[in-house]
Amino acid sequence: MDTSKVKRSTIIDCPRCQLINQLENKYCSKCSYPLKPEAYEELKEKEEKEIKEMKGQIETIMNTLGQLMMTNQNDVETTKNKLVKNLINKCIYVSK
Repeated sequence: MDTSKVKRSTIIDCPRCQLINQLENKYCSKCSYPLKPEAYEELKEKEEKEIKEMKGQIETIMNTLGQLMMTNQNDVETTKNKLVKNLINKCIYVSK
């Protein structure tokens, strides 16, 4: 059999939603499922970065709460305002 005449597939089925996608697609056009290994790696890296950022935010919040708990009762309102401003400046808390 002459392999130069064999047609290569130009489509790929999404394993999640079964939509037929073009072979060039890294992600499914319907459900955004990664169709190629590099797409999966991109998502994995993005998620790991987001998790690292969230852990940093949690650490900041925990430190802030620790400071608040150690505050003298008379200074609570002043300290709360300072801590909220600190969290807002670090883009962890959004005032309403």
